[in-house]
Formats: sequence, structure tokens, C-alpha cells
Amino acid sequence: MKLHFKKQQYQEDAVAALTRVFAGQSKGERKEITGRTGLFADEIFSNKKLELSEVDLLKNVQELQKEQGIDVIKKLQGLNFTVEMETGITKGAGDRCNQKTPGTQFYRRDGDRYR
Repeated sequence: MKLHFKKQQYQEDAVAALTRVFAGQSKGERKEITGRTGLFADEIFSNKKLELSEVDLLKNVQELQKEQGIDVIKKLQGLNFTVEMETGITKGAGDRCNQKTPGTQFYRRDGDRYR
């Protein structure tokens, strides 16, 4: 069995929107020495630390919500962001997910909101 993937514009649009949440964050990486063993240094490499304040992130999120016609939040509930995308399988699947995660907004590719 072979899996075939094709580019979907709505998926690319979702990724582009997600990256805009972090508009203003400079690019880079982090390298830290965590210890030494003889002549060798133990190093870790990771993403750059977040420079944006919660106020900056909130403004970015609110701007995207306004553009997408989504209810605008007044404050962030922590710095955990979830991206959920309807796969187009069935409307019923979106409704079942909504029951499990109250307050989550689901949208079909054509823009109709699941309630």
C-alpha cells in the first residue's frame, strides 16, 4: 500500500496563520552547555527562547481571529496553542469532538462553523 499526499491550500493557509501568532519573534536557535565530562562538553540545541510577551501574542491571535470571523478572546489561557482542522470526513465527527472539548471552534473548509 502506498500513501499519497497532496498539497491542500486550506492546510497551507492554516500553517501560515499559525506562524503569524508568533509574528515579531526573531529567528534563531539556542545552544547551551549542560555539563562537562573530561574534555567533552555536553550540549543541547533547541528553539530560541520566546521573546514575545503574552500581550504581543494576544494581539497577534486577536488579529487573526478578526480576519477569520472567529469570536475574539480577551485573554490567553496560558501559552499552549492547539490547531484543530476538520478533515472533511463527516460533520458528525466534528460534533462529537466539540462535545469532548467544550468551547472549541471547528470550521469546515467552506467556512461553515460546527456548533
